[in-house]
Amino acid sequence: MRKNIIERIRTREVSTSTFADIMDSHCIGEVISRSVSSMNTPRHYFIGEAYTVAWERVRKTGDISRPQPSTWSQVKDFLVPHITSAQGLVYIAGGGPLITEAALAGGLSCSYFAKLGFEGVVLGGAVRDASEVKALTMPVLASNFTPVDTQGSYRIKSVGERCMIDGCSIKTGDIVISDTNGTIILPPDILDEIFDLALEIEQAEEQILQAIRDNHDKRSLLQLVEERNRI
Repeated sequence: MRKNIIERIRTREVSTSTFADIMDSHCIGEVISRSVSSMNTPRHYFIGEAYTVAWERVRKTGDISRPQPSTWSQVKDFLVPHITSAQGLVYIAGGGPLITEAALAGGLSCSYFAKLGFEGVVLGGAVRDASEVKALTMPVLASNFTPVDTQGSYRIKSVGERCMIDGCSIKTGDIVISDTNGTIILPPDILDEIFDLALEIEQAEEQILQAIRDNHDKRSLLQLVEERNRI
């Protein structure tokens, strides 16, 4: 049932603005920081179930002569080696506040995520390798490009559980919807309940827009909004 609803939302490209209105009225869901936007697609729309990767800052040890605990073995799981097919999933990575000084992924990893079939990549911070990222058709959302990677400064805390992006909490299995307005997170168990409401809202707003474009319709926007109880 959920896959059917997700496909209908994808086909109609129901706006994140529409869902945001429903989120407000139902006190559900979250919006990812607007600082995270597409690095490679001028226009995009994707929906899928979140698959999360949580990063954490490495703290220095008590022994200054020892290597710091952020070697390859402690970061390699960001490549989700146990995932062989990611169709219907959205790769989400974060470490609390936006990590803008080090990249949470790069050209090789994002190309691999696209090959696995992820609907999109959402990073709570930077990405690197601009040329390779911009060559992808899979949307890659991040805060900025940087040449610096995370190894030595960050490590993987968990995979497939929960992560934070600048105050927004996302757990694996949450519904992620992203378009040029922004990116929202919805609880999966509410999706079928709010889908019909989203269609009603979009239909009402389309009727208002058609009336505005109709030169023979002399009603003001105030009148139209009050008639349909939508803005």
